[in-house]
Amino acid sequence: MEALLQQLGVKDEVLLVLDGTVLDPGVRLDVRVLHLTHQRGPAAARNAGAAEARGEVLLFVDADVVLLSGMVERVRSFFSRNLGEAVFGCYDDAPAAPGLVSQYRNLQHHFVHLTNAGPASTFWAGCGAVLQKVFKDVGGFSEDFRHPSVEDIELGMRLTSAGHRIVLDANLRGKHLKSWSLPGMWVNDFQCRAVPWSRLILAGGAMPAGLNTGWASRLAVVAQGLSLVASHSFLSMRPFWGLRWPWSCWHCWPTALCFVSSPGSGVWGSPCDVSRWSWPTSSSAVPDLPGHGVPGLARDGGRLSWLHGCPWGISHED
Repeated sequence: MEALLQQLGVKDEVLLVLDGTVLDPGVRLDVRVLHLTHQRGPAAARNAGAAEARGEVLLFVDADVVLLSGMVERVRSFFSRNLGEAVFGCYDDAPAAPGLVSQYRNLQHHFVHLTNAGPASTFWAGCGAVLQKVFKDVGGFSEDFRHPSVEDIELGMRLTSAGHRIVLDANLRGKHLKSWSLPGMWVNDFQCRAVPWSRLILAGGAMPAGLNTGWASRLAVVAQGLSLVASHSFLSMRPFWGLRWPWSCWHCWPTALCFVSSPGSGVWGSPCDVSRWSWPTSSSAVPDLPGHGVPGLARDGGRLSWLHGCPWGISHED
């Protein structure tokens, strides 16, 4: 908070939104504090703050991000030059949290954003700004996301669909204070990111450009999915190449298929609309995917159903 307050202009204001939490009694901040009576998630918290904001530009900063010096002025310059209706940045290249996993994770985010700087079709709320009028016109963040997920990506897709310009400015940076564990990173990648992001892609009917949707990233999703299947097979003492597949681990495959073969992309040799297929919830015999030799896919009224009973509690059926 101190890093942010040091950069404010005379007419700027700061709103601190507490999502069902309370400040330590010893903390004194000269900012407007908005208390939500119960935890509603980051999307609802940001919307509540935006509804109370009086400025023309909304700058969203996560609680575990420290803005580097000069970043507020950089945002101000972006909008004064009319370069777009929204802008977002990235983490810096000197993560605060020690440890191999934390260093890797935060530097990975920095690298992905750095190498995809320029016009974007997504948004990042860790350090991102948008014109308040535009934000309200598109309806703000979707409060269907009750936990940290892809609510900012979904907002970016709606902004783009409405014809608004979004720019990824890799020099707009903040230091991430979060410490990662390896299991936590895996769970976050699948449950909080890959699965809901895949659903957004399927709903939109096209693969958005940039960030984590390039071919290298799509293949990485498949590789990670295969590693989970292989790990489950090893731990259950079932041969990976055996006839009886470890079905409880196949929840990762809809995500992998979505990223590798977006609707109409024809990765498997002909256009393959993945949204028309679903994974069964048992190992009973079902028709193979015609022409592609992928067992275990069945039609389900035009929907992609995520396998129930996943170890991380994923239970989506849209």
